[in-house]
Amino acid sequence: MSEGTSRSRVAFVDWLRLLAALQMIVGHTVDAVVEDGARASGWFATWTQLRGLTAPAFLVTSGISYALATRLDDEAAYVALRAREGARRRRVIRSVWLIVLGTLLHAFDAPWVIDVLQCVGASLLFLDVVVTWLPRPSHVVALATCLAFAVLVSARPIEGAFAASDHTGLARYALGWIDEDGGSLFPLIPWAFYVLVGLGVARITIPDGARTAPGTMVMRLAGASVVALVVSAACDAWSAPTAESWSSHPAVLLARTGAVLGAASVLAAIGSRWDLPAWGTTLAGETLTLYVVHLLVLFAAAVGPARVWPHALSLEASFALAAAMLALSAGVALGWARVWPPIERRWMPWLRGPLRSASATAKNEA
Repeated sequence: MSEGTSRSRVAFVDWLRLLAALQMIVGHTVDAVVEDGARASGWFATWTQLRGLTAPAFLVTSGISYALATRLDDEAAYVALRAREGARRRRVIRSVWLIVLGTLLHAFDAPWVIDVLQCVGASLLFLDVVVTWLPRPSHVVALATCLAFAVLVSARPIEGAFAASDHTGLARYALGWIDEDGGSLFPLIPWAFYVLVGLGVARITIPDGARTAPGTMVMRLAGASVVALVVSAACDAWSAPTAESWSSHPAVLLARTGAVLGAASVLAAIGSRWDLPAWGTTLAGETLTLYVVHLLVLFAAAVGPARVWPHALSLEASFALAAAMLALSAGVALGWARVWPPIERRWMPWLRGPLRSASATAKNEA
């Protein structure tokens, strides 16, 4: 593969994942501590809308990275990868680990909540089953695309239909996977839409995997973005979203997808000319570490900033705290990236891969 093509593909995934991680940490920190009066400004409302793209960006890149990791661009490579027991085991362990970790993070406050880690893990675990089951990559893409459309049209009718909040225990937990009424933040419907559409988009916009010309990638990502935004506008004209149906409305799902793909197109163009620095590439592969560390520090019982200064800091102090949280989380993630691989190789070879991000897996196996 040419250096420029490989670099563009890696940068496209890594740049977007890294920027989403930075926005995630800043967004969670500021939202937890900024005083209510600061939230009334117009620019803060605009920033909050941009924050709404963080989770879709992570989910879409998870789908794209999965398509690269399983070689959906090359039927011969896909068939060969399916036959590798080790590769399949790594993918399944990674997916299950995300579900377990996401559940543990809410075990003591809201164990019935389905958060982003469970959503990503369950979506990828489903795709692992699909890849094991279907012998051709075109079949995987077709099924994922059909399911994405099914989620798109069914999300709004399903929302709240199961009244998950009326149940307790295992029933509430089970319903939380598909219904946000019980307090789940990222139920599979509608949030799995982004993972599924990311996989389909990868097949269209990166048709030759690492061999795809940077210009082709940029233009196809931009075209996919325009299509998503145009269809979103049509859905909005047909039936405008309300506050109650915001996250599940087709217009919003497509608008967010279009915005993420537009940003990806710009980043792919940038990545064809400039590489991320080494530390940036490392952090892009350690987004799971960044996620866990900043949440544990921010919401630590009694001593976390969100507990000590809940909605109490000025805007300036909130962003200063966010900068400190970024530095701390990045430092821990960079340290973890150096410490963990030798431990994994020596003591836990059967765990090869579960803590790697989908981006790193894509770079290693694609």
